Amino acid sequence: MELHDIQLPNPVSIWPPAPGWWLLFILTVAVLFLLGRTLSRRYQKAADKRSALKISQQLFQRYQSHQDSHVLLNELSKLLRRLAVQRFSKHQVARLHGQAWLAFLDDTLPKSGLFTQGIGQLLGDSRYQPEQAELSQNQMMELQNLVKSWIKAQ
Repeated sequence: MELHDIQLPNPVSIWPPAPGWWLLFILTVAVLFLLGRTLSRRYQKAADKRSALKISQQLFQRYQSHQDSHVLLNELSKLLRRLAVQRFSKHQVARLHGQAWLAFLDDTLPKSGLFTQGIGQLLGDSRYQPEQAELSQNQMMELQNLVKSWIKAQ
């Protein structure tokens, strides 16, 4: 009886990969995409905050040199509105004015009431009054701290 040589099976090819590897590849790409998008949004949000804080600081410095509270209050209100439109829906924010705008600012700042009942009232309709008194140093510091805390909370 004559024995034949052992015949080895063909080597396993690397291509095409098994379905499990395809699934792992697709899941990895999806996770990396979502992670990149999340990090990009977080970075953009932080950049918007840094920019708003810098602009608010410039506005207060300009106020200290010119002492025009009407301009300061208008510019601060515009700055807060721009940031609010970026953070929340445009339809939700754009139509707000007066007490509704101040209430919105209070609602979006944890543990506050400073916009509707405190120094933040200056950012409401009172800024349109013709007899706008100049801000005292104390009021300016309070308003500056309130604006900064609202920006940081967003």
